[in-house]
Amino acid sequence: MKLSFAQRAGWLAHLYKASFQQHHSELVQLLKPFIPDEAVVVDVGGHAGQFAKLFAKLARGGRVYCFEPSPYALSILRPALKRRNLEQIHVLQSEMDAVMEGLERKLEEAHLAYLTNTDHRTQDFKVLSERGQHDTQMNERQQRALVLLVLLLAQHGDLVGIGLLRITA
Repeated sequence: MKLSFAQRAGWLAHLYKASFQQHHSELVQLLKPFIPDEAVVVDVGGHAGQFAKLFAKLARGGRVYCFEPSPYALSILRPALKRRNLEQIHVLQSEMDAVMEGLERKLEEAHLAYLTNTDHRTQDFKVLSERGQHDTQMNERQQRALVLLVLLLAQHGDLVGIGLLRITA
């Protein structure tokens, strides 16, 4: 990642904040009842790790999975967590959007193949309004995103005991 002098100065400022400051500390008491010591917490969209660090503080005996696709954010997140020696935070670089788009394309292709290869079109599909179709597609995308997240977590053996799931855009 090539950065100009001004961008490097901004990067160093972000790294300093991520390494030495803790934002959102006022949320500790609010979140404490929901995140037991042995909790598994999933932070999707970890950015520079402010919430991941907060979750690790609450789940001292548990694990935090921090998903972040941005190389810039990862270049700050990983050294900041290493400096704080937060080994229970597992950083996973995941382009969930790209994976989801690929899944959506495959599902659309399968659905179109089904519709063209069969005379069996249900009345439900014909009656859905434009709004209903949009809502259905959004719900399906969200469900597929959660299935993808579960599959990614299954690779790490932590499907049981997720205490908190935070997703940001």
